[in-house]
Amino acid sequence: MPKFMSPKRIKEYRDQSWAYNNFSPNGRLHIICPQCGALVVLFEKLKPSIKRHIIELKKDRPVKAMAELRKATGCDLGVAKAAISHLRNKQSQCCNCHSEMPKGALICSQCMSVNLDW
Repeated sequence: MPKFMSPKRIKEYRDQSWAYNNFSPNGRLHIICPQCGALVVLFEKLKPSIKRHIIELKKDRPVKAMAELRKATGCDLGVAKAAISHLRNKQSQCCNCHSEMPKGALICSQCMSVNLDW
């Protein structure tokens, strides 16, 4: 079991009603983050050029990155904030605990946080 996922956290993760009450995936492919409980939309149909632009903006201006994601996808602010906060950095480190992750991994094996690999 990863060091941050206690039996209490696993029990809390089983009830995902909070995420669905506060975020709306609108039929898009998504995952609930076991670490923070946010609903993270995967945006699998977003163009790679837009993804790269959003990643560049996230480094210095995360609010601008959220605005660009909202403009490109039409998602609401909560969904955009969840996606931006779960973007993995270029060094292939987890967005939450900064442990090393293999390329393409969706969930960190150490803290169970969702990581979008754009």
